[in-house]
Amino acid sequence: MKITMLGTGHAMVNNCFNTCFIMEDNGRPFLVDTGGGYQILPLIAKAGYKLADIHDVFITHKHTDHITGISWILRSFISLSRKDPESVLRIYGNDDVINFVSTMARLQFGNNATNIIDKNLFFITVEDRQEISIINNTVTFFDACAKKVPQFGFVIKDHDSNKYVCCGDEPLAVENYPLAENCKLLMHEAFCMEKDAAIFNPHRISHSTVKDVCLKANEIHAENVLIYHTEDHHMDTRKNDYTAEGREYFSGGVLVPDDLEQITL
Repeated sequence: MKITMLGTGHAMVNNCFNTCFIMEDNGRPFLVDTGGGYQILPLIAKAGYKLADIHDVFITHKHTDHITGISWILRSFISLSRKDPESVLRIYGNDDVINFVSTMARLQFGNNATNIIDKNLFFITVEDRQEISIINNTVTFFDACAKKVPQFGFVIKDHDSNKYVCCGDEPLAVENYPLAENCKLLMHEAFCMEKDAAIFNPHRISHSTVKDVCLKANEIHAENVLIYHTEDHHMDTRKNDYTAEGREYFSGGVLVPDDLEQITL
C-alpha cells in the first residue's frame, strides 16, 4: 500500500494544504478527502496521478477543509466525461456528506450536466461497520463518534490482511478500538505537540496532541502511527519535533509527512 499525502495541515493553515491523501494498491488510487479548494487538482497532478484514473473518493465529513475541493473534482470529472462517456466516479460519505455533495453537484452543474450526473456519478452513503470493496481491498467504514459534525473513518485491509486505519480529524474513539487493534498503520490527527497544548488548546476543539495519539497507538497495538492535520507555525522543524515527541510515547514507527510525501509500508 502506497500513501501520498496531498495535504497535512488543519483547517486554517497557510504554509501547507488541508489534510487529504491518496491510497494506492496495484496502481489503483483511492482519494480520501479533498481539501479546501482548487489546489486539490494541481496537488493530484504533482503527486503523479491523473484525475481520470481516480474513480473512488471518500469524504470523512462536511467541514470546508475536507469537502470543498470536491467541487473542482466534479467540474473536472464532468469535462472528462464528455470526452469519455464510460468514465465513472464514486463518492462515498455519511448522510451529511452525500446530501451536501449531491445537492451541490445538481445546483452547480445540473443544467449542463444532468445526464453525466445521473449516469456517471455515484453518490454512495456509508453506514457504521459497512464493508465495501474499493481498489480491490475491503474497506470497513465506522462512525467516528465525532463531537462536532457527523464523521466517518475507515479501516482498509490489503491482500496480506494488513490493516490501515484512517480516523478522520477527531481522536479515535474507544468504541472503535476493536476495529483498529493490531493495525499496521494508524493515521491520526494531532493538532500540536504536548508542550504547545496551552497555546493551541486542541482538546477544546476535539483534537489531540502528539502525545495523545501515541498513547492511543500503544493501546491498540499499532505498528506505525502517521500524524497529520497539524498546525503550521514551524514547518521547518515540524517533522523533527513531532517525531521526537512521538518516540517518547510510542515504540513503533512514527511518521510525520510533509505535503506530497509518499509512504510505502
